[in-house]
Amino acid sequence: MIGIASRELAIQDQQGDIYDQVQAGQLSWEVIAELREIVVGQKKGRNSPADITVFKNNGGQGVAELAIADLIVARAREKKLGIEVTWGEGY
Repeated sequence: MIGIASRELAIQDQQGDIYDQVQAGQLSWEVIAELREIVVGQKKGRNSPADITVFKNNGGQGVAELAIADLIVARAREKKLGIEVTWGEGY
């Protein structure tokens, strides 16, 4: 599943990293969910612990998303959910 902030904005602005892939048939809008759809349960982000949901911030300001991401990570750690990913030297 690919999550984005706004499907409408991706279409309106023809955002290349999403829109062009849909136009080329490499992705479909059906597998691209808005973050709000995942959060409220309209679309499922992951079907199993092995699945990965990629989120592309295609609208808004990064500062707000960083604050939200920090809260999500803190809650996931509290509940011992997910897999901790760390970067090696040189990243």
